[in-house]
Amino acid sequence: MLGHARERVGIRRARVRRLAFLLAVTTAIAAWFWLAGAEQRALSELPLGDRRDIYARELANLRALCAPPANSDLSERCRQQAEFVLEFPECDTACQELAGPLRSPR
Repeated sequence: MLGHARERVGIRRARVRRLAFLLAVTTAIAAWFWLAGAEQRALSELPLGDRRDIYARELANLRALCAPPANSDLSERCRQQAEFVLEFPECDTACQELAGPLRSPR
């Protein structure tokens, strides 16, 4: 009788551990997706005029630093700059052609 009760407790504990593991994995995945879109959400919440000004400045920086092939010292900065500029809704075809090759492959 005692062995049977211990077995049931062991099964319950295993289920609880599995459930806790699945909950942790689900939470981590949800947090990753939420954080991945945080920058884009922040940009979309900016007033239109401010966002356009920031976009123009960031695109000009990208052209100045990275349009000529950047030396290896700037490659990481250019990659980050390209990924940031691509987040803007204002990033048109010319912007995508400039920034696309500079970002890291996915």
